[in-house]
Amino acid sequence: MNKVMMLERAVLESIGAGNKTAQRISDDIGLTLTWVKSILFQLQSKGVIGFDGYSYSFMNKEKLSEINSEDNVKYEIKEITNSMIESYFAKNPKVGMKLQKVNMTDSEAEIFKTMLQNLENFISDLRTRKRQSKTSNQQVIFWGSTTYQSLLGDFIRNNC
Repeated sequence: MNKVMMLERAVLESIGAGNKTAQRISDDIGLTLTWVKSILFQLQSKGVIGFDGYSYSFMNKEKLSEINSEDNVKYEIKEITNSMIESYFAKNPKVGMKLQKVNMTDSEAEIFKTMLQNLENFISDLRTRKRQSKTSNQQVIFWGSTTYQSLLGDFIRNNC
């Protein structure tokens, strides 16, 4: 199976909340019906979803495992971060993004690690709560840290 684009994943997430018509998917993810129908067609031709004459549903659990493979998740993360970066620099007021390179003492690094763990716990708690909300209203949040040396080494291994 080819890589799953961010648009396809949004449609799949919408269907994952319950079988839906194309119009309900469009309303849920905030894309035009034309876009949604095109994406649904792509997903049907890949054998991931089926249509019963009224609504769309998952058809192949094996394909879903493939969609959630490490390569596909990595591809999705790249698409999301690239989209956020482009939106941020296009001065989209709905996109907030910060990146800082800072030096930390060992004790500051421990404090930062604790703060990240608190954030992780908060987000994990949010994910366990079932909310009736549109997929398009979900907040996309990402965070992490590493050393500059590690990034430079990875960059050389992957790009040079």
